[in-house]
Amino acid sequence: MNNFIKWNPVSPAPKDLYFVNLTDNGGAIDIHLAEMKDDRILILKFKGVMSYQVTDEGARSWSLYKDPSYRGLVVSDKSNYLDWFHRESQEMFIDWDLKHYSVGNVNNIIDIISGDEIEAAWQVEV
Repeated sequence: MNNFIKWNPVSPAPKDLYFVNLTDNGGAIDIHLAEMKDDRILILKFKGVMSYQVTDEGARSWSLYKDPSYRGLVVSDKSNYLDWFHRESQEMFIDWDLKHYSVGNVNNIIDIISGDEIEAAWQVEV
């Protein structure tokens, strides 16, 4: 029951990204991703993070096969992960405007449940 749409937090839209690092700041996470051919880093800062998981891309082959839209940067307000979260929290946050963001890259898939408070910017590597 996933309903993913493309999510373009920056312009120009990123191409092939690989994972650099993730920092957990207690309720917020920063994700750094690098483009394969350019010398720049995409920094995504999520605030109000309720849940996240990082999974090796190979371990998600069934999901990727079953739902080809589940690649790259996508967002959904109806997903299996959101359903799981609401079930586990006994729908305590059902009235919050939470979304499932998925950050797919050549290394892994990072799933995040948070609100809309997200900063995204390109940074040139030095």
